[in-house]
Amino acid sequence: MQPGDKTTASRMQRELNQQRTPIQATRDKAHPRWKEAAHRYNDLQNAIVAKANQPAPAAAPASAGAAPAPAGGAQPATAQPAAAPSDPKVAEALAKVVDYEGKLKSLAPGDKQTAQTYLDDLKGVVPLLQGAQDKSHPSWKDTLARYNAVNDGINARANQSPDAIPTDGLRSHEVVKVKRMARKVLSAEATIQKAPGAEFRDPARAKEMEDVLAGVDMEILNFSQPDHPSMAAMTRLVQRARGVLKDKVAQVQNEVAALGNLDANLDAIRGRMKSGGNPPAIDENTTPEQAVALVKEAIARDGQYAKDLAYLDKVKQSGYGPRDTTSMIHWIGDRRQKNLESVVGSRDRLATQIDADMQTVQFYTNLDPLNAHQRSNNFLMEGRSDEILANYDKFQNRIAVLDAILTTLNDQKRLAETAKAKDAIVASREKYKKNYIVALGAVRMPQAAKHDDEMVEAAKAVLSNPKYEGVHKILRMVINTPKRRQEIMETSIRGTVTGASATSNMKVWDEFQVTTAEELPSGEVYKFFTTIKYFHKGGTTTPTGRWLMSGRFKGERILKENVDK
Repeated sequence: MQPGDKTTASRMQRELNQQRTPIQATRDKAHPRWKEAAHRYNDLQNAIVAKANQPAPAAAPASAGAAPAPAGGAQPATAQPAAAPSDPKVAEALAKVVDYEGKLKSLAPGDKQTAQTYLDDLKGVVPLLQGAQDKSHPSWKDTLARYNAVNDGINARANQSPDAIPTDGLRSHEVVKVKRMARKVLSAEATIQKAPGAEFRDPARAKEMEDVLAGVDMEILNFSQPDHPSMAAMTRLVQRARGVLKDKVAQVQNEVAALGNLDANLDAIRGRMKSGGNPPAIDENTTPEQAVALVKEAIARDGQYAKDLAYLDKVKQSGYGPRDTTSMIHWIGDRRQKNLESVVGSRDRLATQIDADMQTVQFYTNLDPLNAHQRSNNFLMEGRSDEILANYDKFQNRIAVLDAILTTLNDQKRLAETAKAKDAIVASREKYKKNYIVALGAVRMPQAAKHDDEMVEAAKAVLSNPKYEGVHKILRMVINTPKRRQEIMETSIRGTVTGASATSNMKVWDEFQVTTAEELPSGEVYKFFTTIKYFHKGGTTTPTGRWLMSGRFKGERILKENVDK
């Protein structure tokens, strides 16, 4: 069949209509083969009409451009330019016009939003034509005419009602039926376009829309005037809606495919949410090796959190995620923040502690081993040097842990600061050790305040008394205070039922202090200071008439070779 051969088209339609009766008479219209026959019947009718409406091959090209198609009817053939454009700007303008001539064919009646988009873009033709050099050339005039035609056509289509299907020659009840069919198709098309993609992830939703369109196919097949232009227009409307449905399904499939295995991925994230916990905080009891492992664990966890958040955000933006997608994003975001804080917080806490440590280190560094008070309290008091050396160990461990964290985080600036602190601690520790030796070598026994044989014998008797425990082997004894007489009146008040009574006791005693150099089982020698008393008077429980140990405390260490110096 040649384009524009309406005679042949009419004959073919008459022959084709002979098949309409057996198709309508089929009882099982739900059978797939019946549906296929109905679809092919409509497609063939539409193809015959379209071919008949094409211009004959010998027809002269229209210079005025193609007029817009009648509402919902077959589109006329696109006009060809009187002469090929020689100006590139005219050629570019013509290409855009031809593009929108094609888009006009599929523009839905009443779709003002799409029409305005087309018109805005089509405005680009005007400056191209204005910039052409030869405005008298036939191609320029032809392009302008086609531009005006397609521009008018888009405006006309936008202002048409969705029911713009040709109804001339139809009876009133047929017009009602045609409009109802058109509304059904246009409604289905709008539903498909506006529905979220997640809705069409279910194949049943696409089948539901296809069933609506298939129902219209049946109505077209059974229409009382199958050759009327309204049915060709209705068939094109159904085909366009099917194209929209096909595009929607393909879009959904592509978008879901881009998310990978959505359900499995979400289940994996939920599993990590249940099992994931924050790494324990790093403190002074953590070894550097443990700190490195914990920081690496936190870094790895942060990387996984980042991946999960990026995926969940993609799922959320796609619209295919479940209802709990947003809550999952918030939960993981919160865990990610806490995970980072566990590392940053540990780093900052250690840094703060080390700042305080360095003040203590400076104090240790400035100690004077020859100052009697500092020597006793910070070098030679029993256990004090061990305590200070243990503090140095704590300082060095803390800074080693911080150094391990910073190395793992590649924080070069802070690493340079910790290197200085480490050097300062090492230097201070070595100085303290040397000062300890100096302090120990400077210790001597006190000068004797008085040498009294009676006091010496009294001290020996008291210190050798098994009653007083904790006295070690005495290497030397020095009476370092004179004997003094002390008196005190003690009064106690006691309440009774009838009143109160007061009791007074006068205590009188002599006392002195003796310093001894005593050798401990470890071989170290320490100075001990013992107060010895002799009560002349006292209370009923005060032992009188003999020398007693009243008080005793341990002093600083002394080298054995310095005991007699």
